[in-house]
Amino acid sequence: MLPDLYLPKITELAGAMNVRTGANEDREEVLGKVIEKLRLLQHKTGLPSNFSAYSLTEEGLKQAENAVEKDPAAAAFPIPKQLIQAVGLMVAPIHIK
Repeated sequence: MLPDLYLPKITELAGAMNVRTGANEDREEVLGKVIEKLRLLQHKTGLPSNFSAYSLTEEGLKQAENAVEKDPAAAAFPIPKQLIQAVGLMVAPIHIK
């Protein structure tokens, strides 16, 4: 779902993150290495793998969606609003009453 959005520029992203890649690696292999590095950075910095500990409300999730849409990275990696919402619900499930 989301990783496919990064495939067109994954080589540039890998370079920016100092991820070593081989000349014969395809984009999916490079993406796997980038994801691995992101998870390692997440672990080393003590960041959670999801946002369940933050008890986000529906309003908080909407604010996060707006922040993602306005992020400077969105210029190079635009993400459709529906996908932002779907990912938000995956990482921070909320219970709507």
